Amino acid sequence: MAVLARRPCLRAPPRLSLAVLCGVALALFEPISVGAQNGPIQLFPKREPVQPGAPQTGPRPPSGTPAPAPPSGGSATTAAPQGFQVEGLAPPEIDSIGLSGPAEGGFERTLWAGSDPQLVLALLPELPVTSANPPLRELIRRLLATGAPLDGGPTGGRMLGARVERLLAMGDLDTAKRLLDQLPPERGDSQLARLAAQAALLEGDDPGACQRANDLAPTGGTAFWAEIAIYCRLAAGDEEGARLGLDLLREAGHADPGFFRLAGAVANHQADGAGPAMRSPAAVDVALLRLAGQSLPATSLGNLPPAVLTVAAREPKLARDRQLEIAERAFEGGGLAASDLGAIYGERAPAGDALTSVRTAWGPQARAMAYRAAGEQRSPQDLAALMAATWQAARGDERLMIAEVFATRFGDLPVDRSLLAAGPGAARALLTTDRPAPAAGWLALLKDEGSRDSRVQREVAALAPLYAITGIGGGAAPELDEAAVAAWRAATPGADAKAERLFALLDGLGLPVPGPVWWHELRPPLQQDASVPVAALWAGLERAAAARRLGETVLFALTMLNGAPAAAEPEVLTACLRGLRSVGLDHEARQIAVATALAMGL
Repeated sequence: MAVLARRPCLRAPPRLSLAVLCGVALALFEPISVGAQNGPIQLFPKREPVQPGAPQTGPRPPSGTPAPAPPSGGSATTAAPQGFQVEGLAPPEIDSIGLSGPAEGGFERTLWAGSDPQLVLALLPELPVTSANPPLRELIRRLLATGAPLDGGPTGGRMLGARVERLLAMGDLDTAKRLLDQLPPERGDSQLARLAAQAALLEGDDPGACQRANDLAPTGGTAFWAEIAIYCRLAAGDEEGARLGLDLLREAGHADPGFFRLAGAVANHQADGAGPAMRSPAAVDVALLRLAGQSLPATSLGNLPPAVLTVAAREPKLARDRQLEIAERAFEGGGLAASDLGAIYGERAPAGDALTSVRTAWGPQARAMAYRAAGEQRSPQDLAALMAATWQAARGDERLMIAEVFATRFGDLPVDRSLLAAGPGAARALLTTDRPAPAAGWLALLKDEGSRDSRVQREVAALAPLYAITGIGGGAAPELDEAAVAAWRAATPGADAKAERLFALLDGLGLPVPGPVWWHELRPPLQQDASVPVAALWAGLERAAAARRLGETVLFALTMLNGAPAAAEPEVLTACLRGLRSVGLDHEARQIAVATALAMGL
C-alpha cells in the first residue's frame, strides 16, 4: 500500500511576476476596509520589509481592527502596518499551539517525547484523514489538535501548519479555528497566514480575512492575496476596484476561470442561481458565492473539499436541495458532529410516513424522516419498529453513521422481550457507540430467548465476536472457542470472506483465537496478492511501539491503516491494534476494532 498522497484542501493560486505585483501596488493605494470604501483603491498595500529581530514599538490594535489611512502628508509606502504587527515569538511555541490533555480533547504535552522531529514532519503532512470509521476519525483529530513540543529544536511553524492543514483537509473547521485563534501576529506571507485567511473566509469572518489581506501583502509574488483583496473590494461595495483588480490579474496571466466568472458576475450584479462550474471551489470562491447568494455549483460532491462540505452543510443557501446529502458527507469526513447532523435531519426532513420511506426509498431524505419520527414516537413498539427497519436498511459504513447519529434513539429503547426484533440492531449500535450497559442487557435477553428460539440463537452467535471485541465484563461477553466460531460461521452470510480480518482484529486486541480456528483458513491458494504498507512503515511502527513513543506510534498506525481499516490486510490490522495497545490506547483500539467489524458486515 502506497502512503496516501496528500491533497490540498484548498487550492494554492499560481505565482505572479514581481513586475506585475509592482504595477498593482502602484495603481492601487488605500488599504481595504470591509464596510465604507473611500479614496483610491489598493490590492496590495506597500510596506517596508520587516527585518528579523527588529524591535516593534507602539501599541498594537486588536486583531481584526481596520487599518487607518496614513496621516495627512504621510507616505503610504513607509507607513507601518496597523493590523497584524510583528512580535517576537520562538518557533517552538508556535508549533506547540493546540489543545492539551483529555479535558481539552487532546493528548498530553509529552505526546512527541523522544521522537525525531524530521520523521514527524515527514509523516504528518501525508497523514490520511478521510475515514468513515468514527473512532479512527476521533483519534486522528486528537493527534492533530494536541499542542505538544517537538524535541530537537525549532521547526519554524511547520508542525502547526501541517496540523491545521490536515484538520481542514478532513473538514474540521471548528478544531482548526481553535488552533488558529491562538496564533500570534504573523511576520508576513506564510502557510499559517494563508490557512488563517482561508478559515476566516469559510466561516464568514470577512474582517479577519480582509485585515490579513491588508497587512500581509504578498512578498513572493502570488495571486493568493490578490483574489482575497478582490473579494474584499466586492464585500465593501467597491465594484470598480474589484473590476480593476480582475483586469490586472488577467493581464498577469492568472488562470482561474471559475474565480473570474464568479467575481465578475458579482461585480456586474449578474449573480443569480447556481454558481459557475468549477472543479474544486476554494475558500474565496465559497465567500463569493455567499456574497452573491448563490449555491455551490452543480458538481459531484466528491469534488468538493471537506472544509467546503462542512460550510455548505451549515448554510442552506449554499447547499440548497442537496443539504442532507452534503451534511452526511461532511459528517463522514469529520466536519460535523453526530448532533450537528441530527439537527440538520430534524430541520430538513420532508413530511411523510417515515417507516414506509425507510423500507422503500432508502436515502438521505428517508434517514432524516426516520430521525425526526424517532424523536416524536410515544410508543416503544412504534419506536422499535422504526429503529429496526432503519438498521436493516443500512449497509456497511452507513451503519456506522446510523449508530452515531441515532445513538440516543437506540438508547431510548427499553430492553424488553416485546421489542426483541429490534434487539440485534440495537445491540450493535450500542456497542459501536460505547454503551456497554444497555448492550449487555440486550445480550442477556437474547441469550435467554435463544434457549427457546433457534432463530434468536443464531442472532446471538452472529453477535458473539462483537461482544468479545468490546471486552464487556461480568461474564456477559461470550468466549470465542471453536464451537462459538463455528456457530458464528453458520449464522453469518459471507463468513469465509470476513473470517481472516475478524481473527486479525481479535489477535491484535490480545484475545485468544484457537489454533484450529486459524488452521481452517489454510485453504489453497496459500499465497495471495496484497496491497501493504512499505517496509519503512512496518519498521517505524515496531520501533516506536517498543520504545513507547505515543505520538509516533499513533502516527505510524494511522498512516498504515490509511483511513480504511475494514479494507486493510489482516496483518496490518493486527500490527496497528497491537501498536496502539502498547502505548496505553487499549480502549481506542477496541472501539476502532468494533467499528471495523461493523463496517465488514458483522
